[in-house]
Amino acid sequence: MVLCGLGFAALAVAGWKGRGISRGACVLLSLAALAAVLLPPHQPAALLGGLALAWAAKSA
Repeated sequence: MVLCGLGFAALAVAGWKGRGISRGACVLLSLAALAAVLLPPHQPAALLGGLALAWAAKSA
């Protein structure tokens, strides 16, 4: 779960700084990172991460 949170956070920061991902998707990725670290089940983080990646793919 910690590695998943780190991955989501790194993707959010890289997308925000490089402007490769929309700001809303970066915010959702940040929320997914927090959910992955703070909540024990994996489903909320996976749902938020999936929505963020779908948003990033749609806006690309």
